[in-house]
Amino acid sequence: MLNEESYIGRIRKSVGHDLLLVPGACVVLEDDRQRILLQQRGDNHLWGFPGGSAEEGQDFKAIGVSEVREETGLHVAADDLVCFASLSDPLHNTLHYPNGDVTHYFSLCFWVRRWQGGLVADGNETLQLKFFGENQLPEKCLPATQKVLSYLNAYKKSGQFQVG
Repeated sequence: MLNEESYIGRIRKSVGHDLLLVPGACVVLEDDRQRILLQQRGDNHLWGFPGGSAEEGQDFKAIGVSEVREETGLHVAADDLVCFASLSDPLHNTLHYPNGDVTHYFSLCFWVRRWQGGLVADGNETLQLKFFGENQLPEKCLPATQKVLSYLNAYKKSGQFQVG
């Protein structure tokens, strides 16, 4: 849900629903059983990774840390975030929101295996949180979900940063 006091919320007051190009981050949290955490979003009810757009003064790791905390209740350390890919393809990383807003995100993707705290879905921005096996993902996922997983798998095999 768009917070009108956020950086993007303040821009939207000026530009309306027009396309915005925005830096962001997404975080793949993987547990010790190789399951990944997905959130069901409150705005469009689709499943995806915790993530979002930059606020003023944030670098990419700070975006990842704050978005994980806001959307899941979990606390991750910036030093535990492993950057494995960039995602900028408009086909996979342009979101059309129910209110008419359109945003093309240029995101760094992070992978993390350590965190603290317990899962908390706020019922507003996040409806549900659940760990899934890679072959048991929910049907209704954001377009970027499979692409991010393919980049993570390629990174795990090669050790090379993936660009998309």
